[in-house]
Amino acid sequence: MGMVSVKPDSQEELPQDKRIDWLGSFLVTAGLVLIVFVLSQGELAPKRWETPYIIALLITGVILIVLFIFWEHYLEKIQNDPNAPVSRWTPPPIMRVSLWKRADGKYAAMMIIAFVNWCSFLAWTFWAQLYYQNYLRLSAIETVLRFIPMTVSGILCNIVVGLTAAHIPVVYLAGFGTAATGCASLLFALIDPEKTFWAYGFPAAVISVMGADFVFSAGTLYIAKVSLPHEQSVSGAIFNTMTNLGTAVGVTVSTVVFNQVRERNHDGDILKSYQAANWTGFALGMVGMVLSILFFRNVGVVGDRKAKKPSLEENQNSSTGPESPLPDLDEKQKIEDTIKGVHADSKHS
Repeated sequence: MGMVSVKPDSQEELPQDKRIDWLGSFLVTAGLVLIVFVLSQGELAPKRWETPYIIALLITGVILIVLFIFWEHYLEKIQNDPNAPVSRWTPPPIMRVSLWKRADGKYAAMMIIAFVNWCSFLAWTFWAQLYYQNYLRLSAIETVLRFIPMTVSGILCNIVVGLTAAHIPVVYLAGFGTAATGCASLLFALIDPEKTFWAYGFPAAVISVMGADFVFSAGTLYIAKVSLPHEQSVSGAIFNTMTNLGTAVGVTVSTVVFNQVRERNHDGDILKSYQAANWTGFALGMVGMVLSILFFRNVGVVGDRKAKKPSLEENQNSSTGPESPLPDLDEKQKIEDTIKGVHADSKHS
């Protein structure tokens, strides 16, 4: 499928400097690995979050991420300085920090929306499984059958967004998707075990995937629009990283809430703990909906094939290589012109 549908890279769109930022790669990889490990093991450690190695690894991971940001900012300044000496110790940054300011902060907003949406989506998925198996005492097969509507809904959502991305503004796709995923958690926060599966479980399974499908499709299209051709792969990697972090954070935060409610609940009714965990997922979904409305209410469609693309001259001028460095001001102006063209064409479509 990829060989047929993905066109080859144009040599004019590729950066001239192909050196690799090994230090930045190490810092961000090590930092994220430590943070994700701590998030997954914090509630399982002997003393939970007070366990010494959990605290030490969390602090180390955060320090590495902070160092990564400062290092990338330094490399970006070097690359944008036409008078900077060429050195093998200052390769192009693997992630330009200025990317997060793109489109008046909408680039960063879309990343945060993806993050909180996956927090909500995976929190619901995790606790729905445990509710069926540990609370209702259903078998693995009976639990799987209750998640089948997710597959059907997910396929239909992908078809819908593929057909409508060029016609529906991104605010509706992202806003409706995050709200739907949040409402799946709301249904389980209000669930009555005595009621039939069709009252709470079925509608929750159907709408839970809408945020994942709509936000992923609309989000990746949007960040591709506001990124220059040679930045699109990095933007896609950042987007996927934010969704993976959202998976870890969503499950971790909801687990903390679950454990806290269970420890304070002395009547033995564990249902309240499941409901509290799902209230957390609902809150995260609503954060994504609010951000979608605030930041993207004036943005048009993102799937318009007629939208303006960065010109060849812009691509060459934006190269991060030492042969054609570009001052910050010039690059910012060219990027803003590109984004304005995309938004203007979107509004006219």
